[in-house]
Amino acid sequence: MLAACALAGCGSAPDSELPPPAQPAKAPPLTEEPKGVIDPSTVHYEPAWKVDPDAPPVVEQDGPPATDPTLGPNQADAGDGRLRGTLDTRKRTLTVVDKRTGERQSVPAGVGPAQLVSEADRFYVTDATGNGLLVFQTKPELRLTRRVALPGTPFTIAADNKEHDLYVVLSARNELVQLPAHGQPFVRRRFKTVRGVHLMNAWNGTVLMRGTDQSQQLGPRDTQGEPQG
Repeated sequence: MLAACALAGCGSAPDSELPPPAQPAKAPPLTEEPKGVIDPSTVHYEPAWKVDPDAPPVVEQDGPPATDPTLGPNQADAGDGRLRGTLDTRKRTLTVVDKRTGERQSVPAGVGPAQLVSEADRFYVTDATGNGLLVFQTKPELRLTRRVALPGTPFTIAADNKEHDLYVVLSARNELVQLPAHGQPFVRRRFKTVRGVHLMNAWNGTVLMRGTDQSQQLGPRDTQGEPQG
């Protein structure tokens, strides 16, 4: 029953019978020096859904762009902001609502989905249990179009909508992978990270990560240079 539930997305099971959300892997000891600039403190960055929507905007020098304060945890907008996607990590479903018409679509989202981002008219979901990145197209209807294998318990994800790149943390490997944000993403670059990265943002070729007891920053020279493979 559990296997069937996982494949079906668990969308119809009562809340009391749903499995717990997927979790990142326990971070192993570092075996290589992390790439980029390392800070022994944690970076003062919070995801959009932790920011008070009534508070005045705070703009930090060279900081990430402002995000819609109405976005909740594991929500993202696609299709020029018209489509609001919500990932339910217990039901294992991705639900998309057209904010203009109210049309609602829902599809299964892997074995153990973790986080959600969007780029153009697509949604991307890390499947921590299934060790993959799921690509969902929204035109002409919401559907899963590709699964990219990413061994290493992929969990935290960020999209650089300026450079059209995706960044996924492989929590079991202290590793970050960069993929192009299109319909057929592939691993373009790999970077060693600090331990336990659980918050990340990406903008204009810069990637900011917060780990267990350190923060890490990659710049455009790291992310936009010659692909490493």
